[in-house]
Amino acid sequence: MIIFMFVIVSSLIELSETLKLIKKAVSIANNVYQKKYLTSVVWKHCDDIVVTNFLQLYEGSVVTVEINKDFDSNKIDFHKNVLYQQTVFFAVDAAEFEYFLKVINRIIVVPIKVIIVIANRELSTDFAAEFTKTAWDNDVGSIVVMGNINETIELITYFPYDNGGCGNYTPVHLNSGTTKYFKPKFRNFNGCPIRASLLEFIPYVKLKIENDTAVAIGGLDGNLLKLIIEVLNSTMDIMSANSHGVISTCVNGTRVGTFNDLVYNIADIMAPSFIIVPISLIVRISYQGKLIDGLRNTILEPPTKTLAEAIEVVDGIGGMPTFIELYKNTSIEHKYNQIKLRELPNYMKEVGAGRRYLLAVDMVQVKYYRHKLQILEERVTSVPACIHMRPRWPAAPEISHLIGRMVDSGLIVKIWKDITNEWLLLHGLEHTTNTVKPLDIKTLSSCFYGLIIMYFVSGFVFCLEIILKRYKSKHREVMEK
Repeated sequence: MIIFMFVIVSSLIELSETLKLIKKAVSIANNVYQKKYLTSVVWKHCDDIVVTNFLQLYEGSVVTVEINKDFDSNKIDFHKNVLYQQTVFFAVDAAEFEYFLKVINRIIVVPIKVIIVIANRELSTDFAAEFTKTAWDNDVGSIVVMGNINETIELITYFPYDNGGCGNYTPVHLNSGTTKYFKPKFRNFNGCPIRASLLEFIPYVKLKIENDTAVAIGGLDGNLLKLIIEVLNSTMDIMSANSHGVISTCVNGTRVGTFNDLVYNIADIMAPSFIIVPISLIVRISYQGKLIDGLRNTILEPPTKTLAEAIEVVDGIGGMPTFIELYKNTSIEHKYNQIKLRELPNYMKEVGAGRRYLLAVDMVQVKYYRHKLQILEERVTSVPACIHMRPRWPAAPEISHLIGRMVDSGLIVKIWKDITNEWLLLHGLEHTTNTVKPLDIKTLSSCFYGLIIMYFVSGFVFCLEIILKRYKSKHREVMEK
């Protein structure tokens, strides 16, 4: 009887502790998760009653996901719709959490927030370390592990760049009274490196390469990247530097290139990324003719305004490989010639010299090389301020916020002006403008001499016409007689 009573009391105490834990989890979720977004409630071996208690108290809209044998198959569309940006995971061990992340990481590209609830067993620091390590290995930075330790609800997370470590997933206990559960973790890297993949593309990225190694980086995106690294108190670990203008290619059956460095987790960030690049199509068609020595004039065809008009009058169309996506399933797709990045300056120079060619390039390049080009009035597209980062990188939101502040403060424009001034000082390019010059005496005399000669020629032709007319009249009279 005593044992029976002890079991009942223990069960009631455990149920009470579990209910307190659920209420705390609901409080945290209501506090940090936005009601307008879907919250994913995920479990595998946890008791259904625990999940039900949470669902009854949580105020936001939810989707329940039970990890079963069908979770890893035939669920791609489902995972794409859910996205798991706000997740509450009821866990029994770290293995099921790792399995969950391995599956969804094939689909999601943005960092997610996760609240781990340990409701069916006692939490410990070592046990929590299994979850923080799994989170770090699978790009989850915003995580809170909660459970009971000695009948007290504990909240645990990790700070990867604290205490002089890089990738430190040691569990850190949060203050029980805190309201900041997902604290910023990527504002100070404490000297830890950020892996970068670089592609030379002037004026965005300029590389100084010695012994096949990039030793310096400049340009619009290059300077921006260096500034980001400095603000975050980080260092740049250059994983690859390409000066051959190849964004993505295949070598021995393996995809390589700057974009693939991000896809396969070789690099964290990539440059160039076309910061604030309005994209237009440009074309120049012009002819010059010399009237007389000393007097010149330029005869221009009517300006081409739309893409449809331009295609009719040019001999070819092409541009950067990335822009071909704008013309998928159109007639332009088959005519579009993909031009390597390093060859674009030569194409712009040729078009500026009169070649009938339609180029898809960005306006920053046009302004930088300063060729005389006719720009179509029809804008194709524009892209916002951005930078390419690898999928699910936990530091991405912080860097995006930092770039936004740079744009708002005018720092991007300042970098661009500095680069333009440096280019003009080093290369001494002159911007030629159309000027009006007065006619000299020789040219004016030539015009009058030409006019007098034309008068004599006109008089001679006029007299010849009269004589010819009279001759034909007399000849007709003779024939009639």
